[in-house]
Amino acid sequence: MLAAWRPDRRTILLALVLSAVAFFALARRAFNTRIALVAGVIFSLHTTQLFYENSVLSESFFVCVLSLSLLVFARYLRAPSFAGACATAMACLTLTMTRPIAQWYVLIPVGLGLLAARDWRRRIGYALTIVAIYGAALMPWAALNQRTYGFYGVAMYYQGVADAYFLPLCPVIIKPKHYVREEV
Repeated sequence: MLAAWRPDRRTILLALVLSAVAFFALARRAFNTRIALVAGVIFSLHTTQLFYENSVLSESFFVCVLSLSLLVFARYLRAPSFAGACATAMACLTLTMTRPIAQWYVLIPVGLGLLAARDWRRRIGYALTIVAIYGAALMPWAALNQRTYGFYGVAMYYQGVADAYFLPLCPVIIKPKHYVREEV
């Protein structure tokens, strides 16, 4: 039986502080320090985020990973490079492994990266680098899903051993087609 990891309160607070700092840094680069400070405070006191912090414990971690990946992505867009493309691909992969809804996030860096590079060959090279790293890392997971559950996707209804009913492992806008029940 799989044991669920439940972070303690200090871990959640650390993730939220890192997220607020990352959003401050992003807003400071895009606007100015005053707007960045307001954005960081609003993020820290946002009622929905505070609700998710207590009800969906992994939400704090996902928001932290998302905010840090946005920093990586912003740096890649400012100065496209092979190393930046690799870091962006790893950030997209980390997001997808943290929360399956992020599986399509990779299209944003690929699309905007095609517009950011100076010459056409580099644009294609960077986009292929992101797609290759992302795809190569996710293929083993997709193959495991295919062997175990009969589908490649990551969106599913899941029922753990201790759960009374199936719960979707994705946002409400996505309707999974597959049901997975944990058995002992």
